[in-house]
Amino acid sequence: MLAEKGLICKIIYSSGEYLDIVPKNGDKGMAMEFVRQKWEMPAFSTVICGDSGNDIALFNVPEARGIMVGNAQPELRQWYEKNAADYHYQAKAACAGGILEGLRYFGLLT
Repeated sequence: MLAEKGLICKIIYSSGEYLDIVPKNGDKGMAMEFVRQKWEMPAFSTVICGDSGNDIALFNVPEARGIMVGNAQPELRQWYEKNAADYHYQAKAACAGGILEGLRYFGLLT
């Protein structure tokens, strides 16, 4: 229906209940890249955090440190298993506790 109305978009279904409709050439990762480039920040100086499939685009940004919280949804866990990188961390703790755990892992908190 969206295409019939002339809308070119990307549909991201996650957690079995959330539906994101974003421009075809836009997603969370591209938005983060835009802000990072605008402020001339190197990728390794950013930290992204996520818990569901709509966050995969963030984790696809090369060299950006990423924290997947312990209560992440299955689609993000499956993606992580196939795409693990040394600049990504899979926390054991859930929610904000997982973010704090990841920040400690990256040496940003003591």
